[in-house]
Amino acid sequence: MSLPKATSVALVALSLCAGIPALANDAAKVLVVLDGEEETAVARRICRELGALGLEAETVEAVADYTAHHSLEELARSNGALAVIKIELGSGALEVWVADLVTGKEVYRSVEVVAGSEPAASVVAVEAVELLRASLMELHSARPPNGEVKPTPAITEFSEPPAPPPPPSPPPRPKILFIDLSPTLSFPGTDSGPSMGLTASFHGRLAKRLRLGIRGLVPLVAASKTVPEGEIKIAPALVAAELLVALNKIDARVVPELGAGFGAAFFMVRGIAGTGFTPGEFTLVSAFPYIKAGLSIWLTRILALHADVAIGWTTVANTVQVAQRNVVDLGRPWIIASVGLAIAIW
Repeated sequence: MSLPKATSVALVALSLCAGIPALANDAAKVLVVLDGEEETAVARRICRELGALGLEAETVEAVADYTAHHSLEELARSNGALAVIKIELGSGALEVWVADLVTGKEVYRSVEVVAGSEPAASVVAVEAVELLRASLMELHSARPPNGEVKPTPAITEFSEPPAPPPPPSPPPRPKILFIDLSPTLSFPGTDSGPSMGLTASFHGRLAKRLRLGIRGLVPLVAASKTVPEGEIKIAPALVAAELLVALNKIDARVVPELGAGFGAAFFMVRGIAGTGFTPGEFTLVSAFPYIKAGLSIWLTRILALHADVAIGWTTVANTVQVAQRNVVDLGRPWIIASVGLAIAIW
């Protein structure tokens, strides 16, 4: 695209805007002045942009009597237009002038053009249309200008300032209450088999990455130990308070954590005696400190897949004897592994 300066008087080129539909009587007429003979694409694009916005547009080539910028208002008056847009592509810059009789002022914008890279018609059109809109926005100020021409409804609508963007939505409030439900496999003693149970925990967030809660383990399937005198069944249970620290930001999808707890361990022991022996049943209770490591993978904002492993050591020895010999040491250590679901309830 090239915009060489016109050197001769040219006729009004209304044909350039052919194809733009006729507008209502209250449409606003705008003249587009082009300083050359090869700006057909630019002229049609500007006319199309203005027409789509409810303004009637006509193009006219520069006339010798109106080449001076200060004559744009006179050009508008003589052609019954409300505004005039004039475009020139000079050395290294795209220059746009807008004069309108509604606000009674003239505005100018210069856009730097990289050498050898002339702006496309769409770029020129957008710059021109937005400059006209910026000039006319003064109509909506606290003290509207008193121009020589009253604004038409089309001009008023065209110059309406854009609606302010809606305020950004506040980030979702971090969840502060959590419930975990997990099937659990535990090893209450080094000499016994595993026990199956169900772990339930309830936590509240104390700080950004810190949670405090309570944890309970209910036995479902007892561990067992076979001895010559019969079989020993061990059902371990736990009630404890624990503190958890998240190792990743709380809104991350994957959140590893470390924790520590202290509570009461219960080992419900039942002896199934063989022939010639007497069965027995009793419960051992001990304080039980432990440490744990866990991982939560959040599937949604309120639901996560959670896994953890805890290991602790009872503060007193819990020994099961059969025929006056030690057969099982409980809780030193006690390993508890859980996999289940974590639910953020509030």
